[in-house]
Amino acid sequence: MAPVLVLPGVYHRWGWPTLIAAVVAVGLAVWARPTGRVPVWWAALAAAVALALTLRALLGEAPLAQFFGRAPRYEGFVELAVLLAAVSCGARLAGPRAATSAHRAIVRAMTVASCALALVAILEAVGLRPIETDLERPGSLAGNATDQGLLGVVFAAWLFHVALGVWMRTRRVAWWAVVGGGAGVIAVVTSASRAALLGLAVVALVLAVRAVWGARRRAVSIGWTAVGLTALVGFTLAVPFTRDRLLGADGFARKTIGDRLVIWRDALDLAWAHPWTGVGLNGYMDAITSHFDDAWYSNVTPDHVLDSPHDLLVQAAVVAGIPGVVLVLVVAALVSVSGVRAVRRARGARRDALIGAMTVLAGASIGLLASPTSPKTLLPLAVALGVLVAQEPWSREWPTLRTLGTVAVAAWMVALLAWTVGDAFVLRGVSAAVRGDAVAADSAFSSATSLRPWDVDIPLVAAQITGGALEQGMVGASDSASRWSTEAASRLPSSAAAQEAAGMVALQRGELAAAGAHLRAARALSPANPRIAHEEGLAELAVGDYASARDAFERVLQLQPDREESRHALAEACRRLPAGSCP
Repeated sequence: MAPVLVLPGVYHRWGWPTLIAAVVAVGLAVWARPTGRVPVWWAALAAAVALALTLRALLGEAPLAQFFGRAPRYEGFVELAVLLAAVSCGARLAGPRAATSAHRAIVRAMTVASCALALVAILEAVGLRPIETDLERPGSLAGNATDQGLLGVVFAAWLFHVALGVWMRTRRVAWWAVVGGGAGVIAVVTSASRAALLGLAVVALVLAVRAVWGARRRAVSIGWTAVGLTALVGFTLAVPFTRDRLLGADGFARKTIGDRLVIWRDALDLAWAHPWTGVGLNGYMDAITSHFDDAWYSNVTPDHVLDSPHDLLVQAAVVAGIPGVVLVLVVAALVSVSGVRAVRRARGARRDALIGAMTVLAGASIGLLASPTSPKTLLPLAVALGVLVAQEPWSREWPTLRTLGTVAVAAWMVALLAWTVGDAFVLRGVSAAVRGDAVAADSAFSSATSLRPWDVDIPLVAAQITGGALEQGMVGASDSASRWSTEAASRLPSSAAAQEAAGMVALQRGELAAAGAHLRAARALSPANPRIAHEEGLAELAVGDYASARDAFERVLQLQPDREESRHALAEACRRLPAGSCP
């Protein structure tokens, strides 16, 4: 559970470095003396799920993209392989044979990470910006507010249980755990994430029950527990931004509640359309646009498509249908039973770690029912899961397996490093296009594609960036934009964004037939999108089909009455139509 890393020189600067740090940790764990292992049932279940997801990806229109992952989180096997390794890492390092010194080292490492997260969160909360970003709520080291809050839940849950266990056994204060747990609370509260605050409430409830249930003098324990809960509520309400979001005084916060309902409704409609197979890993972003209606574009956002339904169970339904939801619930039940059995057998520091791990999974999972998943939050949950399911290590070690594990980790590290360098080239391409250097942008995007040939989002980003540069009149951008937009549309035939980018580039180049074809395909994939309707209207206007152009602009203005560019374009279409053709 190392602190999340940030690498400013890459396009997705929080994602790739986090995965690299995790793989480094796994590589070190391979050479540590095992204190536990994952059970056979877990290994068999993980293998079966991986096989099923692989087969589903191969049946998709973009198999490599679904298998490896899509930007920005790459929640295919790029991330899944690291998560599975993290489960094994947790079992190996904090299993039944782990010494008290090992648990103490884990507590200190988590405390350092928690304090680093809280320190930058405090600086952000008082208006300083130690990490450059263009986001209103950057979320400090975690990249966004929700991930910051969920990581704070993880640290608070684990470390406060350690502190409580030490106090109940010895009446000593475990200062490392207390400080780290307090820093976790600061991270949650300053994040103002309601999902994380809900997870923290679950953690506080579990801690309160344990404190009262295991107390020698329950009346005294109830009193101190009430004081602690009151202090937590008071601290939460004392932070102005957090208080406003919780009490509904923040207008944007009120809006996001309605947005969530629309997101979940549309995602459930998509899942119900594929009840037994889902749309596979990374299929949501392209498939969901056909389920958007006017409520999405008028109430949520007119220009953005989310890459996640912001709910763990709904995401399981979208990825794998009803079997996916059942699988998540079965895994939760098996892990819970395994954890309860382990807690009953454990004593001392291991018992504290097990109860902490169970609370981590409970609190963070509740938070994930209203927020997107990401490597930053799933990795510590994978470690906690490994701690809970860990069994006694094998009676003997096989040096060959350790060597094979080292080779596998090294190979994945080389791949991740190459892919991260590719992300640096993506950032370089975007920066070059912004400053007007079309040649450098094209070269950088080409280098990124050579390092990540499976990543269909690189041509899409390149098409959108160079297409925008072409629209702004950048010299030399035309051929580059045409190349990347054609490749994006070819590799992502079911992506409204890719078809739209190709249509707009073709329109800018005067290739009217191609523009019309791509924009009609984009509208078929995203029928209610007013931006695509406007662009299709421009293409129809350019070819002289004024009646179709009029219809397109009228669709836009029904949803966005204040869109002046569509109003002017409608006037132009009506001017060219016979009198009486327009209202």
